[in-house]
Amino acid sequence: MTESSQDPEKQTVELQLETRRGLQSSTDGVKQDKVIDNNYATGVKVLMLISAVTLMTFLTLLDQSIIATCFITTPIWKTLCIFSLKGSLLCGIANSSKMLIVGRAVAGMGASGLNNGALSILANSTPLEKRPIAQMGLVIGPLLGGAFTEHVTWRLCFYINLPIGAVVAGFLLFLNIPEPVVKTSLLSVLATLPSKLDLVGFALLAPSAIQLLLALEYGGNEYAWNSSMIIGLFCGAGVTFLIFLYWESRQGGQAMTPLPMLRQRIVWTSCVNQTSLIGMTLCTSYFLPMYFQAVKGVSPTLSGVDLLPTVLSQLVGTVICGALASSVITAIGNGLISTFTPSTSTGKWIGYQILIGTGRGLGFQVPIVAVQNTLSPAQIPVAMALLMFCQTLGGAVFLVIANVIFSASLRTEIPWYAPGIDPETVIGAGASSVRDVVTSTTALAGTLTAYATSVGRVFYLAVGLSGIGLASAWGMGWKDIRKKGQ
Repeated sequence: MTESSQDPEKQTVELQLETRRGLQSSTDGVKQDKVIDNNYATGVKVLMLISAVTLMTFLTLLDQSIIATCFITTPIWKTLCIFSLKGSLLCGIANSSKMLIVGRAVAGMGASGLNNGALSILANSTPLEKRPIAQMGLVIGPLLGGAFTEHVTWRLCFYINLPIGAVVAGFLLFLNIPEPVVKTSLLSVLATLPSKLDLVGFALLAPSAIQLLLALEYGGNEYAWNSSMIIGLFCGAGVTFLIFLYWESRQGGQAMTPLPMLRQRIVWTSCVNQTSLIGMTLCTSYFLPMYFQAVKGVSPTLSGVDLLPTVLSQLVGTVICGALASSVITAIGNGLISTFTPSTSTGKWIGYQILIGTGRGLGFQVPIVAVQNTLSPAQIPVAMALLMFCQTLGGAVFLVIANVIFSASLRTEIPWYAPGIDPETVIGAGASSVRDVVTSTTALAGTLTAYATSVGRVFYLAVGLSGIGLASAWGMGWKDIRKKGQ
């Protein structure tokens, strides 16, 4: 372990980065209502905002990992940090929803480098027992995001990334972050870089992912599920993905998704585990604030406060770690949250969140640590990118599926519990404005029951994802990674 691994300044950088990531997630999960001044983003548009950043993160991760394998890590990370800051600036000055979506996409390009680069830098320079400290920044994000949205302006959720990012970049100027392997000079690599990037693989994977997300987002909203448009998108996504797999198998070790590495049991089970965990996490982070704002009637700020049981217990669980216990606990916690009603007591929703947060914290670091302690240092950047690759695609897909479940349930439950209320009006109003569009006391009670029931059904999906995480955890092995004498 290098001398710099104990540097407190480096731990400050990690904490500030995670604060930015926590704030970024809070703008997805807590800020449900205002998009451009007083205009509301309806279901599909809100999902497009979130999908834009996750899709761009997903599509650029692996090529950036190839670059990071060839070049020195820190300059690349700084460059992608600039992309992320530019995306935040675009979002802050956005004067239309389309501009906001573009800004989120640019931020996604940078976020892919921030996430993957941060994990690679942590692996190279930080002791294993200190890595969970980086998760502390996640506690601050939801609180700041909700407070800014409600009391100042939603634009501050993005503007605040600029000074925080500048501080992080300033620290990086004075830190010597070690490289795991000796890397060649910039000029010697540039000539061979186009062949290493696997642009054909990218050109095949991008349309496949886009078609899949469009089919999931528009199905049941803009078009019927059995319409030619949706069927065509699903078929196009499947065929293009099969062609992508064929191309990657021909490329071998030079592929964007190196199949020889992916065939290793610990690697692919870690990818499956990480996909299920992040899918479950996004479902929780997105729909719990909706429950608090719509059903409990709290403000965006208080909905962030109400998420603290999840976040704080997740922080504690991260320090402990354990994949099997994580999957079991999250399955129980998600199952309990699926029973939420408008009258659920404070003690129950706090206790259930503690279960989920503890389970998530136990599992978050395990796939990363398993891969980092199995592969050689030269393979770690690509392996980390594979994990992030699965995270972002899984997160985008499962979040859209969760919204499909939620919207379909609302369309079924509202006519049952609140006859005469238009489900589309409730869906379009957003979580914080349900009480503005449903004024009758009797109808409001029925609508809130339908809302709570629909949120609960989303957590059936989260239970299933926890089960997938439990099954995949067995494949990550039982290796003691402690050094002798510890």
